[in-house]
Amino acid sequence: MQLMLFYFAYFFVTSSFVVVNMYLQVVFYNFGYGFEYVGLFQAVFEAAGIIGPIVLGGLVDRKGWYKQLCIITLIVSVIAFYFLSADISLIMIFVSLLFFGFSFRAISPIFDSFGTLSLGENSDRYSVYRAFGTLGFLVISAILAFFHRPQVDSNSNISFYYSLIVVVSIISVIILPTKNLKKNKLILEHKKACATEIEKEGKWYTKGFVVAMILIAFSRFSMTAVYSFLSLYSIEVVKYNNITMLNVIGSGFEFFVILLSGKLVKENKVTPYFLIMLGTLAVAVRYFIYVLFPTIPGLFFGQALHCLCYGALHIGAILYITKNVREDHRAMGLSLYYAVATGLPAVMGSYIGGKIVANLGYNYLFSIYACVSLVALIFGFMFKNTLKAQSPFVLISK
Repeated sequence: MQLMLFYFAYFFVTSSFVVVNMYLQVVFYNFGYGFEYVGLFQAVFEAAGIIGPIVLGGLVDRKGWYKQLCIITLIVSVIAFYFLSADISLIMIFVSLLFFGFSFRAISPIFDSFGTLSLGENSDRYSVYRAFGTLGFLVISAILAFFHRPQVDSNSNISFYYSLIVVVSIISVIILPTKNLKKNKLILEHKKACATEIEKEGKWYTKGFVVAMILIAFSRFSMTAVYSFLSLYSIEVVKYNNITMLNVIGSGFEFFVILLSGKLVKENKVTPYFLIMLGTLAVAVRYFIYVLFPTIPGLFFGQALHCLCYGALHIGAILYITKNVREDHRAMGLSLYYAVATGLPAVMGSYIGGKIVANLGYNYLFSIYACVSLVALIFGFMFKNTLKAQSPFVLISK
């Protein structure tokens, strides 16, 4: 019964990203300030998104308020997005963005901490949870695409659909059980008594964790071109306006890749390191496709690669963190992944990307960011031994 409730919750909580991922940049564009401001607004959103996960991640580790804070962040995000979509002044746009970024970017690390800790020793089954999240993303995207909603020229319409999805998400989190979570927290306290040398030094993370965050940060910097500008590229260059359909394509392939990735890692056929590197390589390939084939088929094929750029890399990252961060610091480890390895690069990538598009165009944007992804790939090969080293925290769990 618990598994079904978590499947249900992941289905709806993840589907809230349908609107934000593809339409937030459209909301910014509809303000009428130009590409440089689109990049600036996106950077402010991501900057606030760095602070939220770190602050709330530390709090949730200390207090154990996984469910409560998840609900609160969902509520604050929908209120902030409502004000953001209204006809407000430039100052109020920035204020709304701060609240929205702080709350929205904190949802995933808190919810993922809740989900993985509820699994206890079976944290490798996270991929099944996340696959249901992708399924929700796919189904909601397909429904919206079929009805051609939200309307790209109406911020209020975009806000309405985000609010609708979040309300259902809140209900799905409210009904989640916390019994197993409390039980697993007691197990963690017992494990802390069996300290290894790395714990005696006070470290709750491995060297590989630090290196992995740097590698992922480079990869996520390059992915900013998708999150901040792909919808506008689709509308302006390819002349394709049904951008919700892009969600359908990406999440459709992603669903199967996430399930397969988790299965292969569980069977020791691939490692989290391999998934991270595969996803990083796919980003560069995707961007070269956008440059060489600025057509609807090229757009669709590039979007299909999202299953590797995000799906494989994300599963690899989460499973890597669960093995290289002590369990009583799980929320902080995931928060650093979402904030420092994802949010901070997104701040820089969004702002720089806005400048590049405004002055040089989309081809330069994709070409430059593809090269950044290749740099990440080289970095990953240089530190291969560190990234593949056995974690002492895995030994503790056995």
